[in-house]
Amino acid sequence: MGERVLITGAGGFTGRHLAPLLRGHGHDVVEWLSHRSGPAAPPARDMSHDTVATHQVRARTVRADIRDPDAVRAAVAEARADVVIHLAGAAQPMSPDRLGMLDANVVGADNLLGALARSEAPPRRVIVASSSHVYGEQPPGDLSEAMRPNPLSFYGCSKLSMEQLAQTYAPHFEVLVARPFNYTGRGQAEHFVVPKIVSHFRRRAPVLSMGATDKRRDFSDVRDVCDIYARLVDAPMGGRSDTVNLTTGTVRSLSDVVARCAALSDHRLELRTDPALLRPNDPDVIKASTQRLEDMIGTVPTRPMDDTLRWMLEP
Repeated sequence: MGERVLITGAGGFTGRHLAPLLRGHGHDVVEWLSHRSGPAAPPARDMSHDTVATHQVRARTVRADIRDPDAVRAAVAEARADVVIHLAGAAQPMSPDRLGMLDANVVGADNLLGALARSEAPPRRVIVASSSHVYGEQPPGDLSEAMRPNPLSFYGCSKLSMEQLAQTYAPHFEVLVARPFNYTGRGQAEHFVVPKIVSHFRRRAPVLSMGATDKRRDFSDVRDVCDIYARLVDAPMGGRSDTVNLTTGTVRSLSDVVARCAALSDHRLELRTDPALLRPNDPDVIKASTQRLEDMIGTVPTRPMDDTLRWMLEP
């Protein structure tokens, strides 16, 4: 029997894929939208998992600005969730709006977690979406949850603060901190690097300007990431609070992504290096350990990169 699952940030890139998937698993999903979001959309072929596209049910929604404590309390009371997946927050690591980032990632999380803790029936588990940016500079090798975070950006610092804050609520409900690495898919904004590349090939642009293309990163498919979130709803934890990487454990370079897009689209373009996009302190490889994730959910879902790019290249 499914549970009632509240997804904050349900109108965002990840939430729009996750909500129909959870409904397909039999959960009663409540979508938390901001007042700036449009109406909740039914799952469409290009925005959902093919396996759940037939679950065309009317979305249950609540609306509130995560930064407004009174509105958050009202939304929590209305949702009455058994499980919460907290996706809402600032999602642009390079944003210059530091105050807005703190409001969304730290103050907003505290508003939500505090309201959940003080509600008449607190949830069983809260899954908090953090970021791989909390790792920052680390010794060479796979990044594991046992490492001490060392963020190098304001965004990473805000996410680490959110993690530490969330863990103080473990006496009230289980707190599972998820640290996603890079993931992409259809519907992601074009200021992210893979959608930017795909957009140039879809438009058959003659030139693509990028920063370093030899850096190797983990690029998961958003559908795989949502599969992982769905499994984490019931996955065993190591205590009242726990942390897990969301990653495939495999890496590839951006030049490889460009080459695969060229092969799939039968289009060639000129790749230019833009010095303004270079980040001299970026490590050559960012690769994460999947051991903790495998312990929790078993085999990690991993679509071939060509499947992801082919899906994104479709008209």
